[in-house]
Amino acid sequence: EAECLRQKEEKQRRHHQVMKDKVAAFNLKKQKEAEAQAQRDRERLRLLRIAQAAEAERAQERVKFREAEFQRRIAAFKEKQAAKEEEDLERQKRLDVLRAQVVVNVADDPLRHRQSTKAYSSHTGDQNPSDLSIQEPLFSVRSFTDTQILADPRFQVESALRNAGLHQSDYARDILSRVQPAKQPRPDQLSTVFKPNQQ
Repeated sequence: EAECLRQKEEKQRRHHQVMKDKVAAFNLKKQKEAEAQAQRDRERLRLLRIAQAAEAERAQERVKFREAEFQRRIAAFKEKQAAKEEEDLERQKRLDVLRAQVVVNVADDPLRHRQSTKAYSSHTGDQNPSDLSIQEPLFSVRSFTDTQILADPRFQVESALRNAGLHQSDYARDILSRVQPAKQPRPDQLSTVFKPNQQ
């Protein structure tokens, strides 16, 4: 009985020792993993700081480049403005010289704009515009007057046919072809263009 009890205690002791060893191994494993993770974290943090420092340096270089570029553009703009102002000044000087060469020496005459032009004076002759009659025709007639046209028998016959509504009929064309003008044309004005049988 005592032997069985001793064996049972020994078995329990060994079991406890095994479990204790397993727990110690597990804790050691976890500790190593934690240390490895901490080491990896420290390495990542170191690399991140290096990357951040490199990025900050690049950003500083970009800021310096942009500042230099801005200053260059400002200087170029100022130089361009100065060149434009100098060109405008030279142009103004040339214009002043040209203006001095073509200056018009005319006496001050406020009534000059009311006077007749030379073309108008040559057209009207020496007459004063106030002496001209307003009833006179504005332009000289180079053709027939309305009185001459109304006195022509051909016009009178055509007007009578038009009033009767017959001016587009064959009868009207026949009559109008036989009406003679009030004054016969000169023989030298006759044309044979539309009369091929005549020589």
